Amino acid sequence: MQFVIIIPSFITIMLLTGIFPSMATVLDSGSVNLCKMPLNYFNINITKIDQPPIIDGVLSDPCWTRSASYNIQAQNSPDMEAPATESTICYYAYDSQNLYFAARCYDSEPDKVVANLRRREDIGEDDFLFFSFDTYNDKKSSFYFIINPLGVQADGNQWATGSDESWDGVWTSAGKLTEFGWQIEAAIPFKTLRFPNQDTLIWRTQILRFIKRKNEMDAYVPFRKTDNNQMERMAEIHGLSSIGGDMILNITPYITNRYDDFPDNNDKYNEFNGGADIKYGPAPNIIFDATINPDFGQVEADYDYINLTPYEFYLQEKRPFFLEMVELFQTPYTLFYSRRIADPDAGIRMTGKIDKFSFAAFYARDNVDYSDSKDNFLVARVEREIMDQSFMGFMVTSVDRPAYNNIVAAGDWNIKMAPLTFSGQLALSDTDTLDGPSGLGQAKISFYRYNINAAYRYSFIEKHFYTAAGYVTPQVVDMYYTPLSYRTHLFSANYEWQINKYSLQTITPSFSTYVRHDYDGRRLMRNYSPYLNINLNRNIGFTFSSSIDEILWENEYFDLYAFGVNLGVNPTGYLGANVYYAEGKALDYWNIRSVWQKEFNLGISWNPIRQLEILPSVSHASQYEYQHGPETYSQWIGLLRIGYQFNKNAFTKIFVQGNDYSDIYVGNFLLGYILSPGSTLYLAYNSNYRDSDDDFSVIDRIIFLKLSYQFRL
Repeated sequence: MQFVIIIPSFITIMLLTGIFPSMATVLDSGSVNLCKMPLNYFNINITKIDQPPIIDGVLSDPCWTRSASYNIQAQNSPDMEAPATESTICYYAYDSQNLYFAARCYDSEPDKVVANLRRREDIGEDDFLFFSFDTYNDKKSSFYFIINPLGVQADGNQWATGSDESWDGVWTSAGKLTEFGWQIEAAIPFKTLRFPNQDTLIWRTQILRFIKRKNEMDAYVPFRKTDNNQMERMAEIHGLSSIGGDMILNITPYITNRYDDFPDNNDKYNEFNGGADIKYGPAPNIIFDATINPDFGQVEADYDYINLTPYEFYLQEKRPFFLEMVELFQTPYTLFYSRRIADPDAGIRMTGKIDKFSFAAFYARDNVDYSDSKDNFLVARVEREIMDQSFMGFMVTSVDRPAYNNIVAAGDWNIKMAPLTFSGQLALSDTDTLDGPSGLGQAKISFYRYNINAAYRYSFIEKHFYTAAGYVTPQVVDMYYTPLSYRTHLFSANYEWQINKYSLQTITPSFSTYVRHDYDGRRLMRNYSPYLNINLNRNIGFTFSSSIDEILWENEYFDLYAFGVNLGVNPTGYLGANVYYAEGKALDYWNIRSVWQKEFNLGISWNPIRQLEILPSVSHASQYEYQHGPETYSQWIGLLRIGYQFNKNAFTKIFVQGNDYSDIYVGNFLLGYILSPGSTLYLAYNSNYRDSDDDFSVIDRIIFLKLSYQFRL
């Protein structure tokens, strides 16, 4: 294979890297190329106000006429660096208690604005405005907030290497459709945010607007999607002073009542429960969390998945106790996976940031199924910033169980030397029932520039490495999960080619390959994965994927391959579909043989009115002795979700699911009212059915009532 490297001229390199920022402010077709403007061009001067605005989406308050306006002028996609096709004007203001944000989003076709009344966080398919705040001004992490044209909220955390929507902040928003488009207002209490305990602050901010029907993203501070760290491209906010001096104290008690009926054995149970979460912040940069008998009960049915491998699914964390500074535990290997703590009865947690140090530590006591014993979890991590946007971290996890004790100590690093980033992690595990300490490690070098994203990674894991608190997927070679030592080399690269002609927006080819050996040099796995993504106008996208594998399983090598195609269509934002199909030669792990496998999934999203969402889907997986041979396995999963939103706070949902392989069918009805995160009322009914021998019978019925209210003192 030959690689051709194109080396730009010395002057071009200096312009692109910003060595000569004054030269970078070039003119493009008679207008300023905003991507090449120095960041201070976008600085925002925020106004302190005496009279807060009424958050109603009207923007008639005096503070907005007195505040400076800031225009979003450039596209990020599909035509990067081109002018925005619609005008967006934004405003900032604050008082001692809240930060205020407002925007007017003009649209040349206001009747085509996509705006649905949905549950909080469920607005990804609408037009929306995104704004974020790097409150520590460290280019590492930020809080983000999203509002759709009807004022429905979403929020989360983002950092240089990823994002997490699990965090739920308490804030107020409103939106309004207008004859010129739409407009929004928001008030964000400073108690919701974390920032240095100083009188005068400089924050950083970014504003993005998404126009659904055009698949267009506009950015206040233009950036390239493949920038080494997109959080570099944020505007400074000047003028913040004397904020956040009040102590933070939130107490969230809850009560639940659960009634279970098992008709098969005529058993009935009624359980009343209660507990509380407590959040205390002596300063805006140090937070203590405590939980007593926390409520982690489900009020909604889980989706069924088709899993034909021996590996478990990774589930997202949504439990409030674990979400403060969740990004601090995001390391190359997941040495802390909070879902390992399944049923805690108590916990305490401390998080914070002082100068260049960030830290998090917690203890939780977990109930063990069918036993009076307790598992004790202790997890801590500290991170120190070094240089610009670089850091080093140290982490310890300890799990004390009746059967054994497991301790893991690890160090990690992320060193940025644009356009290269060097990252990695080393860890040592000691389990008292295994033979001595064992380690794992990873070293990665990444390149991001010119729409090219390439990386090389080397990783290893030694025999008997085990993390009871984490999620390190076992790379097994037999059915009995024998501990395995291995080394892996991984290379990946992709290039985004921006077309914006003939209805094409982008074409992104990519390729990854890895090979895994054990410490004796025996090859365990080898993989080649070409991939191609094509995006067209009107929210139409194709993905073509393939995989060629060699896998060692039960001391036998299997040559496998597969190809797949995915089509996504949603031209209006109100009716869309996603179709996926794949087939190829796969491994039947349980019968230890190669088979021909097919997978199919069809999902439809339909919003006949703004308040109503109908989401049917069907999935199918099948296996055959060989291509076109007799069928040896088949499983269908049908799913129907219907949601109706009475207003931004109250909703109802119906969930019906069937699985013909297990012959289990689920029906779930949920009525909910969410005043704000932490203040909720749920009434749920769930019933499971079994279809066996032509007898469709009820397995169990559950009625669940939950009430919680957050007191913010």
